[in-house]
Amino acid sequence: PKFMFELWLTNFIGILIISVIGMMIFTYITKKYSRRINVSAEIELWSLKRFAISPSEYMKRPFYIGIILPIIITIFSNGFIPVATPLQNKLSYKMSHRIGKEYHRLTEFETAKISAMPSLVLTIFPLFLIAILPDALGGKFAKVFLVIALSNMMPFPNLNGLVTYFGSRLLFYFSIIFIILMVILVWYLNTILTLAVALFL
Repeated sequence: PKFMFELWLTNFIGILIISVIGMMIFTYITKKYSRRINVSAEIELWSLKRFAISPSEYMKRPFYIGIILPIIITIFSNGFIPVATPLQNKLSYKMSHRIGKEYHRLTEFETAKISAMPSLVLTIFPLFLIAILPDALGGKFAKVFLVIALSNMMPFPNLNGLVTYFGSRLLFYFSIIFIILMVILVWYLNTILTLAVALFL
């Protein structure tokens, strides 16, 4: 098929806008839920600050792997495996703000909930988007949101996925399975419906 630059540019801009909206929702949910348990959350691009296990082996500047990795995966998979730019949380809190809590310090389970919540919310969004938006637009929003949700739950250092895994394995496995099931549903909805209709006819 002939490459059409105008069509490609239109799709690229559309996906970029949807991605920005998804990232804004992701950031908002993280900060909103953190404030509910008196925690401050800063969101930044996924980066590595040391190249060895030893604490002394720090880089002079952070290596923003969150930008490089999606590009590499996209190129080597020829676009078959979509990956969004992962984000990482930097949580902080004051002991005085947690008076009345069972634990004055932030627990691993609370950290896991903060990390998993934005991906779970983005996973639920497609159910509403597909229902209220036109088929093509709703499908694009749903797929981009699911890619963002799944990319941020990868169990890699500093990412929400690994933080969730160490804080609550049950929550991690539930989140991953739920997101993957939604990915299958959204990506292959027409095929699933066709097969379902064929079985009942």
